[in-house]
Amino acid sequence: MKTSIISTNVDTLQESAIKQVMDTLAHGGIIAFPTETVFGLACDQANNEAIKRLYEIKNRSQDKPFAIQVASTDKVLDIIGRQETLIENIMRRFWPGPLTMIIDGEREKKGFRVPGNKIALDILSAIDSPLAVTSANLSGESTLILAEDVIRSFNGIIDIIIDASSKAGGIESTVLDCTIKPFKILRYGAIADSLERYIQLQDE
Repeated sequence: MKTSIISTNVDTLQESAIKQVMDTLAHGGIIAFPTETVFGLACDQANNEAIKRLYEIKNRSQDKPFAIQVASTDKVLDIIGRQETLIENIMRRFWPGPLTMIIDGEREKKGFRVPGNKIALDILSAIDSPLAVTSANLSGESTLILAEDVIRSFNGIIDIIIDASSKAGGIESTVLDCTIKPFKILRYGAIADSLERYIQLQDE
């Protein structure tokens, strides 16, 4: 297949590029875009065939769910309903940003993130469906922070790669499990220290 490389020298996408990304996602395509942590691979979270393809591309076990990314805290709460005060306070303090929160849903627990990258937020704001997102690498291999490395690894395999002419932050998001008490950090990531301090202050 032919991969479309969308290049931009600024931290936003032109309207034509946004439309191309939306059309691709709506038809089950997979895209790669930068975040403030690492490059992500993404598809429509509601499209089962796209999800299956993303697992195959990643060579990832299907018992490891993908994180769900949306454009705002309010959109997460629309999906999962109101949460206890501490969970909502953490969301509003650290989102958008490099934090993935595992939260109990109606039938299963899910990981959510609101990324702090303008291009990622532009895409998430433009589409109607949440995105399933995973780091742009094969399972077990190093994450990618440069568009040229993403192109080298996934050109001809996925539908769109967004080249913003800059590298992603390089440190993966902190993962916080909010389904157990006390909350537990599962992956240290970018903001673990400040997150731990914030939670301690909220408990005092």
